[in-house]
Amino acid sequence: MMGRILGTLTGAAIAALAACDLAPKAAQLPVSFEISPNDTILTEGDTARLRLLFYDENGEEVGKPSWVPVTWYIEDERYKEAITVAGDGLLVANDGGKLDLAAYVAELAASVHLRISPERLRISVPSFYLNQSNQDPDGSVPLVADRDALLRVFLTGNGPSYFQPSVRATFYQDGEEVYTTTIAAPVEELPVDVEQGRRDDSYNAIIPGHVLQPGVEMVIDMDPEGRVPAAEGSVTRIPESGRMELDVVGLKIHYQTLVPTHFSWQSDDANDLPGMWQDEVSEDASNMRTLRAWLPIEDMEAIGHDILHSDAPANESFNGVIQWRNQIRALWRDEGEVGYYYGVARGFCCVGGVAAAIGYPHVSVGIAGNSTFVHEIGHSMNLFHAPCGGAGGPDPNYPHSGGEIGHWGWDPRRDVLIDPSYTDFMSYCGSNWVSEYHFERAMDYRVRSEGTQERPLLPPKEQTLLLWGTAYKGSVELDPAFLIDMHPTEPSAGGPYTLTGLGPEGEERFSFDFTPVQVVDGEGAAFFFALPYDPESDGALERIELSGPDGEDALTPGSEDFMAIVRDGEGGTIRAFLRDWDGNLPAGIDGAITPYVHLSDGIPGEAR
Repeated sequence: MMGRILGTLTGAAIAALAACDLAPKAAQLPVSFEISPNDTILTEGDTARLRLLFYDENGEEVGKPSWVPVTWYIEDERYKEAITVAGDGLLVANDGGKLDLAAYVAELAASVHLRISPERLRISVPSFYLNQSNQDPDGSVPLVADRDALLRVFLTGNGPSYFQPSVRATFYQDGEEVYTTTIAAPVEELPVDVEQGRRDDSYNAIIPGHVLQPGVEMVIDMDPEGRVPAAEGSVTRIPESGRMELDVVGLKIHYQTLVPTHFSWQSDDANDLPGMWQDEVSEDASNMRTLRAWLPIEDMEAIGHDILHSDAPANESFNGVIQWRNQIRALWRDEGEVGYYYGVARGFCCVGGVAAAIGYPHVSVGIAGNSTFVHEIGHSMNLFHAPCGGAGGPDPNYPHSGGEIGHWGWDPRRDVLIDPSYTDFMSYCGSNWVSEYHFERAMDYRVRSEGTQERPLLPPKEQTLLLWGTAYKGSVELDPAFLIDMHPTEPSAGGPYTLTGLGPEGEERFSFDFTPVQVVDGEGAAFFFALPYDPESDGALERIELSGPDGEDALTPGSEDFMAIVRDGEGGTIRAFLRDWDGNLPAGIDGAITPYVHLSDGIPGEAR
């Protein structure tokens, strides 16, 4: 690059020259000049001839006044010895660096920008990795198969240089080359240090998801064109020999079901939800795109469930929210436990959302908000809170202070880097992204919990006794029991709580110990069992007792107001959970379904 006019002759100087017998006519006097050539990238030891081109007031080129000397000047003291330049413009490059060289002719001035590369350069790669959402500098977080990744290669030199080498990445599957990308130098000067927050200080390329499959191998070649006179010890290939296998994990399709919930204590207007949460559910909607960006999910099917009608008292206490979540839990079990269910509603009390921390964690409830939704699905993938904003029960192993994400993230939706000071979405602070810790932890959970089957293999539906309830603030509550066809689920471990079923004469029909499932984003716990039960062979039930550290509760015939579970036809989809049922259906399903109603006033009539 070349500097243009920095100064002009004064009127007095022009007049003085014009009055001189030996001077040219005023019209031919130079009023500006520039330095040529403008291609000023050199290597140590190179020589170059700089020419001064002078122009008159009409912009016409004129000769240099022979009686006026040229003075060359370098302002930056660091580079005083980097070049030697003679009065006639002969330049010798002595040392590497970049500098501005100025020329003064009388009161005229111009400058040229010089860049000088060393005779030999040692190039290194202190860091390289593939980032799908967040990644540590060592690249240790596994990759999700079929998901795009940002390849970042931090190529550095041991001094200033301007060779502009490229970087080539080649991918192999089963020994065959499947993809190659060559990345041009992002800037003219090769960095000497790693600065991860600047994309122009690294070589970046988006690697398509179809390339990233289990078993894929990668080779990175630095300066494949040989532009750099590489010094001994330079890193020109990764790995030095052979190929490097990437840690790519194949995950099952993520089924995400949204269950819009209309509460009986709300007006129809209050129950209305934005389309992407209710009747316009799509993988391309912003809530699902946020879910994919923050969690290890690529292949996804977003499912919009029929509206669920409920009169769980979620407006009165957090215990009512837990009861609502238990209803979504029943729906998930009844429909085969496929993927993850999120009950979504407006206007309930206390918190943005509720999920289970352990046990059956694929079910959560919350408001129609992207951050809350992904936060609760995070809990469903065995993530606890990040320590920021007063979030209860933070993960003691979370590695970054203040709930920050700790490393540079990448947003594939906008192709932008995310600053490490952003807080993790599992905190209660704003400016959310995901840490590498939670991304990898959620991936590990998916691998361990989801198995290899596309859909879970559950026991076939049979007649079961539905036993469910909550523990909250020092009290326990049994919801009415139901005799209902459902995939059975039985307690698999003991605990401090006991459920006991008794016959008409007090004879024990069943008894087992268990531990209720703690919820996060609030206080309380819940339990849910579908116990295989046939009154003809197992005996009639007269009483169900619950006891534990938070108290006792019992169910008997008529101990509760009637509760109804309403299906759309016998064996059909559950459309409503209605407490204190008066025999009327909610307006949203009245006349729209063929109702099949399970009733219970504590102990279902068919069981006693």
